[in-house]
Formats: sequence, C-alpha cells, structure tokens
Amino acid sequence: MTGNGKKGEIRMLDIAIEAGVSRALVSAVLGGACKGKIRVGEKTASKIRAIAEKYHFQPNAIAQRLNGKASKVIGVLIDSMAPPVRFNLISCIERCAMKCGYLIQICEAHDNMENLYESYRFMKSHGMDGVICISHDYPDSPCANASELFNGCSDIVFISGPKLKGHPHVFPDIGTGIANAAALLKANGRRCVFLLVTDYSAYTMKRRIAGFLSVFPENGKNIVAIPFTDGAEAWNRGQIEKFIAERFSQEPIDGLIATNDLMALMLISSLQKHNIRIPEDVGIIGCDNEPFTVWTNPSITTIDQNNESIAENTVDLLLKSLVPDTEIPEDIFVKPKLIERNST
Repeated sequence: MTGNGKKGEIRMLDIAIEAGVSRALVSAVLGGACKGKIRVGEKTASKIRAIAEKYHFQPNAIAQRLNGKASKVIGVLIDSMAPPVRFNLISCIERCAMKCGYLIQICEAHDNMENLYESYRFMKSHGMDGVICISHDYPDSPCANASELFNGCSDIVFISGPKLKGHPHVFPDIGTGIANAAALLKANGRRCVFLLVTDYSAYTMKRRIAGFLSVFPENGKNIVAIPFTDGAEAWNRGQIEKFIAERFSQEPIDGLIATNDLMALMLISSLQKHNIRIPEDVGIIGCDNEPFTVWTNPSITTIDQNNESIAENTVDLLLKSLVPDTEIPEDIFVKPKLIERNST
C-alpha cells in the first residue's frame, strides 16, 4: 500500500489498484455517485467498499464539497460560557441531525460577534453543509453589526435572539415561560414576587422581564440583576446571601423566579439557613429543568425550555434552507413547559 501503511493515509488511487479498477470508478462508489454517469456493478462496488473499510478510508469532505456533494456534516456554534441548558441542547441537535443522516461539529467562541463570525467561516471552509448558531446574545455587539457580518449567509440558522434581519431563527419563548411561572405564583396567593436576572440588556433577559411584567405590572421594582461571578455562568454564596439580607429585611417577599435551576437551588439552601420555609413562606421557581431538580428538598418547580422541539425545528429549518428555491419560515417560536414540583 502507498505510503507507510498507516491508517488514514490511503488514497483512492491505492484502492483502485488493489481492486483492479479505475480511480474514477472508486470515486463514483465512495463519493455516492454510482447512479450518475458511471455505472458500477454491485459486486465491484462491494469489493471497493470492503477495501476502503479495511484501510479505514474516509473521503475528503472539502473535496466532496468542491465536487458539489454534501459533506453531511452540520456545524454548531456555541458560546464557551453558555449556561448548561445550551450545552444540553447540543445533544438534542445531534440526535435530530443523526436521524437525518448528518453528523455535527462544534466550535466555541465567547462574547464577541466577530469571533463568532470567524468561527462560522472556519466551519464553512472545512466543508460544513450548514451551521446552527446557538449563542449570539451579546449586548455589547450591536445587532446591526451582526446583521452586516452575516449578510448573504443563507446556510445558517440562529437559536434565540436578538433577531438578525433576513436570517431564520428558532426562538425559545422564554417570555411565555416566565409569564406562566409568575401566573402560578399569583394563583397560589403570592403577591410580593421577585424576578432575578443576570442583567437588563441581553435579549433573553428582556424577554423574561416582559413576561414577568405581563402578570405583575406593578412589580417593576422587584426585578433584580445578580450578575455572574468573574464571567462564569455561576454565582457565589455571598451574592445570594447579600440579596437575601438586603431584600428580605425590607419587604415581605413570598415568591422568587430564579435565572436558572442552579440559582434556585442556592436560594433554597440560603433561605433554609435563615429558617425561611420553602414553599410555605416563599415559593421558588427555577428555569431549565436540570436533572438535579427532582432530587432537591423540596424538589424545584421549573421551566423546561423544550430543547427537543427547539432542536427538531432548528435542524429541519437548516436542512430546508440548504435546498434551493425552498420556502421556509423566517421565525419559529417554541413554547416552554412549566414543570410543577414541591418548591411552589
């Protein structure tokens, strides 16, 4: 065999020599073009595939793209500091992609639209058929700049906002999720309810605030930002303790909607140390439906963002966008599910 015989170094020409056929015939079989201009008998095709499998041969994805063939690989862009629910979404995307005969490749960037765009270009230059962008909610990167960067890129679908004009989006309807959570607390007789966010400027946080105010329009002052610690997707106990010490001494708080399930768990732990009972004194709702929420004491009522539906709609939207002259919806909204447990 040509070269030093290591796996992965075999060429189509080497397979052709061993099979006793032309290189064009090998290309037709392994490139999936048997039904085109070159006709190949099943016995010959099976022999070629067996040799390719023996030497662990993989067709060059970039070369296939240059020949107009799909690589059957989808790129997924995500912020390296994204919350756990976003990384859980990747596994859902992978399952949906595999059902459609695609693999996924993941690339990370952080808090910078230009870096995100360069990652997109890198994926496209390495043969990805299309790209799914999970994270681009960067308040310091103007939406207009993002629209300019991705102008003319027809093979990318964005999950969540901000909305980039001319590009398809799948929106987890977190505003409705927060509204449903607030409505549950209100139905349970809670009146002094607080919404906790990480900041006031990010698209997803604005949607949360709008959902909360649709149920508690008089509680605008009860929206509090507790930012992440040192840029990490977590909070330290001091931040939570400070909030409890400052707010619970001033107001009769009886309901809290946390940014995510981790914050809800930290709130429960800290409040219990102050002899504040959950849910008798304070009802608490998290977000993301993390697996641990069923094992806490009490178990945590939470908002499930419906990752499976988000993934299904996103993969379907992307694959449709890859077909010329196919009409696709520009925006799809996915409804979350409120999971009631013992913390409310």
